[in-house]
Amino acid sequence: MNGRWLGGFCTYALKDPAGPWTNAARRLARGLMSFCIVEGDIAYLTCMVAEPGKMPPKPASRPRGLRAALNGWVAHGLAQCARSLGFQEAGDVAAKLMRYVLRDAGYFGPYGEFTYEFPGENRLIHFHAHTAQIMAALEAVQVSGDEELLALARRAYDYAVSQGEPLVGFFPEWLDYKGGAYGEGQVSSEICEVADMIASALKLSLLGIDKWDDVDRWVRNQFAECQLTDTGWLTDGHLDRADRKLAPLPGAGCSGPEYGTTERVIERAVGSFSGWPSINDFVQGKGWSIMHCCTGNATRVVYYVWEKVLTHADGKLKVNLLLNRASRWADVHSHIPFRGQVDVRMKQDLDLEIRLAEWVKPEDARCIVDGAPRDLTIDGRYARVGAVTAGQVVTLTFPIPERTDRVIVEKRFYTLIRRGNEVVWIDPGGKNCPLYQRGHYRQDETLWKTVRRFVPAQEIPWS
Repeated sequence: MNGRWLGGFCTYALKDPAGPWTNAARRLARGLMSFCIVEGDIAYLTCMVAEPGKMPPKPASRPRGLRAALNGWVAHGLAQCARSLGFQEAGDVAAKLMRYVLRDAGYFGPYGEFTYEFPGENRLIHFHAHTAQIMAALEAVQVSGDEELLALARRAYDYAVSQGEPLVGFFPEWLDYKGGAYGEGQVSSEICEVADMIASALKLSLLGIDKWDDVDRWVRNQFAECQLTDTGWLTDGHLDRADRKLAPLPGAGCSGPEYGTTERVIERAVGSFSGWPSINDFVQGKGWSIMHCCTGNATRVVYYVWEKVLTHADGKLKVNLLLNRASRWADVHSHIPFRGQVDVRMKQDLDLEIRLAEWVKPEDARCIVDGAPRDLTIDGRYARVGAVTAGQVVTLTFPIPERTDRVIVEKRFYTLIRRGNEVVWIDPGGKNCPLYQRGHYRQDETLWKTVRRFVPAQEIPWS
């Protein structure tokens, strides 16, 4: 977990440059690097825990399986330290750690496939433990530029996509799971890995491998639906009274906490994320539902996505995702999925480009600037609006189709209706807290909500 602490130190260092955080981060990074054994173009940790002041001996053999994968959490923090604080040595070690994990540790196959956590009879493949490595590897690529590591991460990412449902962003918690512990013999998703996959798609896009449509689909569907924003379904009476003997869920290997509380539990959970959702329900089966490692991983990705809805550099503004976003350069107001329309209200004089979602035909896009038509130049998936000035409103319009898809998730058939990339209906529906209660999205009239939005003068570059 020191890799996570290191990332936290770096965040505080960026927010408070005069504080103690930069020195603390560098000290922690050097301490972690001292536990790494470097052998040519790879590195690995000597151990998972150590006593203060005691350097453990070199292990008799290199770590394998999950034991090797735990290197990824440290590498992630080292890469963040290198990128945020300019500590390049930490980035070099991070790249070597991740090269070992993805290439040599036996945790990934030659085509990026996920392998087992432990040898022997316990042949389970934990999805998040693997996708965390992909994300850490891409962090290391961002500071090292290592093309081999990028190729390894991309192969693993492509394999991960093939094991989930890419239209909605459902990725199973386990592969090769035989069922039984979740009440229905099915595998739930886990928002940890959904968040990892979104982060990885976003980082691949920033590295020049366009995966923005993956980000858009998964954020709008499984990710957004699995944040707890309403608790009425817990108290409306349609659920059986909770049996405290069954919570926590013994079948999932969980035991009761030594300390606990019943004080305002439901309202205090608002904003957290589902730990074990199905494709159509916040709760998989009859078990418990919130696991806060998912909340931590998900909230980090909320910032990643918010930050990169648009990017600004050298007098150019790119809108990468057609989501609502306020900034000091421009405010993006998206009508999707009600209508195929995005309004960009300019706050500075800039050159503007807007990325068209995968379901938009470039020839169907129309642009109006302050009521006057503007011709577009198409560059890949980006519509180049050109020079615009502060105070102008740029409106981009395009058809937004409804499509019906038949998918199989965990050996069950589901019918989806999607409006753009947004699932607006699913059959069969969920039973506990059904997802995709989105009938209001299928009208052509945009429903607005008035809110106050904070625009920071400076943003922490973290994705």
